Amino acid sequence: MEEESKEFKPYVLGTSIGLAEGGTPVKGLQSAINWGSPVVQLEGSPANVGRTGLQVIKELAKHNKVKLSWHSPPSQDWELAYPDKEKNELAARQYDLLLTAAKTTGTELINTHVTYAIPKISDDKILVYDEDEKHVGIQRIPALERKKIEEAKGPEEIKKIRQGFIDMLNKDKVTGLKQNLEYHKDFSERYRKNEKQFKELTEMLETLKPDKGHKTLLKIGPYHEQVREVIRSLNGKDINISSEEGWRKGKELLEKEKDKFYERANAEDERVKFLEDRYGERLKTGKFYSLGFKAVVDNFADKFAPIVAKAMKKGIKISVENTDARYMFSTPDEILPALEALYKKLGSMGYSESKIREYVGYCFDYGHANTISGLKIGGKTIGPPIEQVKKVTDKFPLMHVHYHENFGDVDAHMPVGESTKEGEEYDKKLKELKKFLAEKNFKGDVVHEIGMLGGLGYQVSLQRAYPGLEYSSSGAFTPGFSAPTFSYVAGAHEVDPIHLDKQPHYFYSTWMGGQVLP
Repeated sequence: MEEESKEFKPYVLGTSIGLAEGGTPVKGLQSAINWGSPVVQLEGSPANVGRTGLQVIKELAKHNKVKLSWHSPPSQDWELAYPDKEKNELAARQYDLLLTAAKTTGTELINTHVTYAIPKISDDKILVYDEDEKHVGIQRIPALERKKIEEAKGPEEIKKIRQGFIDMLNKDKVTGLKQNLEYHKDFSERYRKNEKQFKELTEMLETLKPDKGHKTLLKIGPYHEQVREVIRSLNGKDINISSEEGWRKGKELLEKEKDKFYERANAEDERVKFLEDRYGERLKTGKFYSLGFKAVVDNFADKFAPIVAKAMKKGIKISVENTDARYMFSTPDEILPALEALYKKLGSMGYSESKIREYVGYCFDYGHANTISGLKIGGKTIGPPIEQVKKVTDKFPLMHVHYHENFGDVDAHMPVGESTKEGEEYDKKLKELKKFLAEKNFKGDVVHEIGMLGGLGYQVSLQRAYPGLEYSSSGAFTPGFSAPTFSYVAGAHEVDPIHLDKQPHYFYSTWMGGQVLP
């Protein structure tokens, strides 16, 4: 085994296997065990496995002395960070299921992401949290503010500019609501005046009531012409209000108009009351919107902390992973606030910091970090992966590591050595990682989290890197697809070493990992 493991000493490099829905859940685990991987990360929902499958996983791992972790990131359907009650409740149920499955199988650690629903946004956009609707949305910052951001000297200045944009949104909302209130109050007052006028006209008409016997007016009052003119306008033509029939019709028209203005005034009053009841307090504070990032972080901490507490009671560790360039929480400046908020929430629940640090930490995904390396995010250029992990682990414990490669463009999940250029040592990046882990006295596991060969990310990356080569995908000849080092590809978890052009050592050490020898 010396040759197979020399690249990875002193660390064990495990692999990840998917628990695919509709397939045999433990097939990947059996292959990983047969190929000698000492650490296996289970991928996917335990709902795809079932009670019997969990027992099989437990027995396989126990009998073969394989250490298990479980990776089940959120999805579009269930989410803890995004402020959505239904998605958050679904996530809580998923994690309860996952904790039960982890306990059943003897899984020691569960790894997750903060979000899979919130995309990474550029510096000219902002996450805005609607305090009333409990909703996070993305808005583009106006031209003047965008120019200020481009000229900003650092993250703190950018944060102030973004807060200024939030303040502007709040000011506009307050102004608009106040104008809306005044509008409805004004119309209510006008309708009340009209109602009063027609009430007075009706009373005037009462004084002109004709004598029933003689069909003539008992009195000729000063308002006779005024009342008749109003009734004429309502009826469209003159009515003889001196007759009993004309008088009765005139009164009916006046009362109907009075009732109409009464109803309109009431409707406006109801609108005013609705606006004041719903927005009255917010109008006093002027706070309708806030920075969406903080709202997301707070929601994650509030919703995830009770789940983490359950995990701690079961003796299961939790690690929070950096995402790739597509999503929020890929940079250290985003991951740090999430972990800080989670620690603070757990502390408020009575857990000591030493207890929290024992069970809750950071999962560093090298490949994800590589997708943001060199990008300008939050007013500064993101450094290489090792620089990123150092920034987070200066404050929080490193629990788990994912290692895979890409060309820095898409999250391709390529095996060790596939992204290196001709003439370079294929394990240069891994050696860099090993040096950092040694300095940190890292005691966790490194999982070689490779994706399916022929996957979209892999294809796009390889087409960019080796445009002149031809590859095969799933056994079928297709230009521009799959990996340059294999003649036949049927999926990362289904290929046996005898199908490879390379020696079994290459497959074992780059795809499955090597067992550390004494």
